[in-house]
Amino acid sequence: MILHQLPDDHIMATTHPDHPDAWRSEQVSSLLDRLVMAGQRIIVALGDATYLLSENMTLRKVQVRIEEVA
Repeated sequence: MILHQLPDDHIMATTHPDHPDAWRSEQVSSLLDRLVMAGQRIIVALGDATYLLSENMTLRKVQVRIEEVA
């Protein structure tokens, strides 16, 4: 699991294709849950799909567009 800070203050959580449920492990989900409860917006990338992580570790599918900043 890799966490990336995005330019718009979101955090992108990316999993390895061989371990797509890594974000659900106890240690990682605990960290992500604390971040969400503190108001941080977390986007989880699972394969080609992206989801917004909400309280109680629920996912809502979203489209993410990342623009290069000069």
